[in-house]
Parts: sequence; structure tokens; C-alpha cells
Amino acid sequence: MSYWPRTPLEIFWARICSIWLAVSLSTFKLLAFPIYYYLLSVRSRKNDDRAHHLNRIWAKTILMICGIRVIVHGRHHLKPGQTYIFVPNHNSYLDIPVCYLAFPGSFRFIGKKELNKVPLFGWMYERLYITVNRASRMDSYRSLMRAAEKLREEISMVIFPEGTIAANKKVLSPFKEGAFRLAIETKTPIIPVSLIFTDRVLPENQNFKVYPGKIVVHIHEPISTEALLDSDALDLKNKVHHLIFDTLAPYYNHEDYRRTH
Repeated sequence: MSYWPRTPLEIFWARICSIWLAVSLSTFKLLAFPIYYYLLSVRSRKNDDRAHHLNRIWAKTILMICGIRVIVHGRHHLKPGQTYIFVPNHNSYLDIPVCYLAFPGSFRFIGKKELNKVPLFGWMYERLYITVNRASRMDSYRSLMRAAEKLREEISMVIFPEGTIAANKKVLSPFKEGAFRLAIETKTPIIPVSLIFTDRVLPENQNFKVYPGKIVVHIHEPISTEALLDSDALDLKNKVHHLIFDTLAPYYNHEDYRRTH
């Protein structure tokens, strides 16, 4: 049960939006798939960036169709041409399209391998981004090595440090250290990102009901890793966790919203 009460009208409208989203998403992917197929079969950095830009168009389209506004704070912290590791919290399947709108330029995700099974989308995602079987330590290590290669090519990465969508949306889950160790090893600045209300617009436990509304994104100041050592990864992880939690908390006025470690 969502911790935001819904009126019958909101629930009815959410069902309409959900049907409209499913139809629009399927139509877009069917129409665009030949373009994806060409770009991701003839692989090059330019073609990968073009496929990524097509995903940005897809994200803008579905959010607009569903009446979802994305308000972004802090883009001024980002320097053009600088490579970053973005580390957002993860509350909803909408987090990925929201990131397309919030972050400028071209970047790559690390996402769960299960996304490969989504028709059409999975074929594209597997070839353009980095997928990982989170149950396998070896696969997780390999995904970070592939991410390090992308960073050396001056391609920014988006890594959800919670690892997956938490079962309890009232809690910011503990972070995994992989993204922070990667940032230190590659001397790449970390960008903490607070995604707010994605779980209100698309609650995980309501059979994919999409509610029109507002999503707020806070892009925080970069955290330099130039002077950090591997032994600093835990402190860096905790610093980012506290920063994101403290940003989220005022928006979630609910007694069960709490920090866990």
C-alpha cells in the first residue's frame, strides 16, 4: 500500500495514464527499433551516443504523455566536457527516464541483467549500457571493470548505489561500495543525486499505475576523489548516503521514513 492516500479520481486517471504509457512506449520502440538496430549493429562512439540521444527523446515523450513534470536543481554544478559518476537513489522504474532528462550529455548506466528480457528495450539496453547479475560477485566486478573502461573513454556513468529498488519505499537502503571504489580508482568526481517523488508517481506495489505529478531532482556539488585512497571508500559512501537522505527527508513528511545502515 502506498503511503500517499489516493482519491478514486486519481486512481482512475492513473489507470488511463498507465494504458496510454504502455501503448505509447510500445509504439515508440516499434517505430524506433530499426534505427536502434542500425546504430547498435554498426558500433561506434558516435552511433552509441545517437542511440542514447534517441533514448532521451523516448524519456521526454513518455513523461510528457503521462503528465509528469521533472524539476531539476543544480545543473550549474556540472562542467561541460567533465566526466562524472552520478549516484542517484533508486525508488522507481521511472528513475531511468528521469535521469535522461536530468543529466546533460551522453552517459551510460549500470543496470540489472533482468532488463535484457524486456522486448526490444532489452536488446537495446544490453548493447548500449552495462548490465550486471547482482547475485554474482564476479559479474559485479566485471561490470565495474567495463565501467572503468567507459570512464577512461571520458564517458560518464550512472550507478544506483542501492543496487536495486528497495522493497520498503520509506527507507533509503544502505549503499554498496562499488561506485565509490570505482570513483577513487579512476579519480572521477562523484555527483550525488536525490530523486524525489519518482515512487509517488510510479509506486512499485500498485500494478504499474502511473500518476501525473511532479518529480524533483537535486544534482549536488561534485565530490573530488583526487586525493582519496581505497581506504576512504567507506567514508565516501557514508557521506553521500547522509547527503541524499538529508535532502530527501524534508520532502517525505512521514513517520516511517527513516535512515537505515
